[in-house]
Amino acid sequence: MTAKTITSELEAYLLEHGFSGDIPQNSGHKNWLVIKKLVKNEPFYTFGIKRVEQAVKNHEITAAQTRDIMTKASGITISRFSRRGAGHFDTALVARKLTEAMEEINKRARAEQTMVFATGHPGALVGFMNQLAIWAESLGAKIVTTDRSIQVNGRFKLDQLGQVFVASDNCSAIHTHEPDYMDILLKDHQPDFAVADHGFAAAALNRNIPTIGFYDTDDPAIPLAAHFDLPVLGVPINDNCYNSDGATLANYIIERFGADAVRQPRRARTRTH
Repeated sequence: MTAKTITSELEAYLLEHGFSGDIPQNSGHKNWLVIKKLVKNEPFYTFGIKRVEQAVKNHEITAAQTRDIMTKASGITISRFSRRGAGHFDTALVARKLTEAMEEINKRARAEQTMVFATGHPGALVGFMNQLAIWAESLGAKIVTTDRSIQVNGRFKLDQLGQVFVASDNCSAIHTHEPDYMDILLKDHQPDFAVADHGFAAAALNRNIPTIGFYDTDDPAIPLAAHFDLPVLGVPINDNCYNSDGATLANYIIERFGADAVRQPRRARTRTH
């Protein structure tokens, strides 16, 4: 099977399962409103990325410039970005960035680097990230884990599902954009590399930790971080898909782009607590 065939198959898979193409929950109009809120320095939209907050405060970036950056980060035109219909990710772009992310994880795992995996979208991305973490560990990566929840503020905690850190309210894993959870973790751990989104990616970038940062069409902070030369590989993806589909996607990519790696004997797990 040629690389071109594999890429075509991946693009078809991404479209079929809703990871790319039209993103119904995020209209172009909504995406534009998010940008206008980000340039007002609302923390929910800056994710707490200090360089982005600084740029907004110092008027280094405008809403129109941010929109231009997001159109490129989505692989679409400005007219398509601004319309009231569904937001959109170009499928070829998503496939290419996912492939780059897999290559980066593969390279760093084989160098036995310490990695942390975390998501503020546990309802959608835990399955996807957990499979990536298992794969990275099988190649030699050391995965940051915890055997206890960590209090973050009066109500919420940092917890872990499989090998992926999430925020928890003691009843459910919760959606969050806040960097506080990763901040707490990084006070005691110094990973070489992070695979994350939202505020979890932000906290890593604030410490200049190289990061794969997943973003949806309404997450302009990650592409802005890349624009300001922070060490992030931004990867577009619909972050409102089913966890089971995400796990299947990760396995699908691993089988096609890392077949030589997953056939190797699994090493004894080496984790950092």
